[in-house]
Amino acid sequence: MSNDGRPYARLDAAYLLGALDADERLAYEAHLAICRRCRAGLAEISAIPSLLAGLDESVFILALGVPCLFRTADR
Repeated sequence: MSNDGRPYARLDAAYLLGALDADERLAYEAHLAICRRCRAGLAEISAIPSLLAGLDESVFILALGVPCLFRTADR
């Protein structure tokens, strides 16, 4: 969601990923109850956490070309 001056326009990803503190989360949830645009924006990105959770960390390391310093015995 783009930030067009609305105070909650940039909190959707942080909310979805659990990065808001308790007060921010409660305020954002109260806002979601009355803002169709923010609910729609949140719905658009709602699949991201499960997609990220399904990725192996090596995908990110290989994409960046950085050697993995935290390899486990099975990798």
